[in-house]
Amino acid sequence: MRRSFAKAMHWSPVLVLFTLSVVTAEQKDAADGSKCAKEEKAAPSLTLSLTSWRNSEGEWVAEMSARKEVNNSMRNVSVEMEHKIFECNGKTVILMTGREVFGDHGQEIVKEEIFFNVRHGKNAFITDGGRSAIRKNPENHEGHGTLFSSRPLMDDELFEVRVASKISDWGGTSIGIGVTAIPISSFSSSTLWMMVIENQTWMMYDENIFVDGDENKENYGTSLSSLDIGDKVGVQRTSNGTLHFFVNGVDQGIAAIGIPRDVHAVVDLLRDFVAVAIV
Repeated sequence: MRRSFAKAMHWSPVLVLFTLSVVTAEQKDAADGSKCAKEEKAAPSLTLSLTSWRNSEGEWVAEMSARKEVNNSMRNVSVEMEHKIFECNGKTVILMTGREVFGDHGQEIVKEEIFFNVRHGKNAFITDGGRSAIRKNPENHEGHGTLFSSRPLMDDELFEVRVASKISDWGGTSIGIGVTAIPISSFSSSTLWMMVIENQTWMMYDENIFVDGDENKENYGTSLSSLDIGDKVGVQRTSNGTLHFFVNGVDQGIAAIGIPRDVHAVVDLLRDFVAVAIV
């Protein structure tokens, strides 16, 4: 998020407080040397403390710190700053542009809650405000129960579901779980299951790993066919691009490597698996 402000100021050995307001990219582009008026908008803010003084060589030195309210508590944040100086209406203006730096700076990054996507297989029905899903008419239809996460997974985020309902009519292939990099908008609700998707899709069925519809690794981990009501299964893309699956909280190991970012989690409600809920 880009933040900018402009303020005419005189260099003096005093503490000066500034507030950086959130602005859009268009507003930032407008805040250049040819335009000194800026529309003020109510927005989230952080506080900068700028202290300036002369060093032993007579040069002005500036030191800046930042604090931001996160979840009702103040935390230090890291901010990268750039500045330019120009004349405007007879005044010298210092334009400073800042950007929060995310990382290990004591800043708590709030994760957006995840739900099931509104786009899904034609036999799937989303309930509980997007936290649960059911496959309709499971006795008569073995598939068309594909579910996606509402947003891409973050690095090292575990997407996990609990088996909420199961029948014993079909047998065979288990529930499926994995990730896909295909645009969710391109998914056809008539798709039987994700194994027919032949690009940018990594899935686990039974104890095997499938990549782009082809079996890639056998006997990878605990068979998902053995899951019962109350059991959990999850998928995680790590920050280094490896893919892991979890069964009842136990990491089954590396299933694949080179997984791109911005993948959505996928759950295939198949055959005997009727309903799941996000943990």
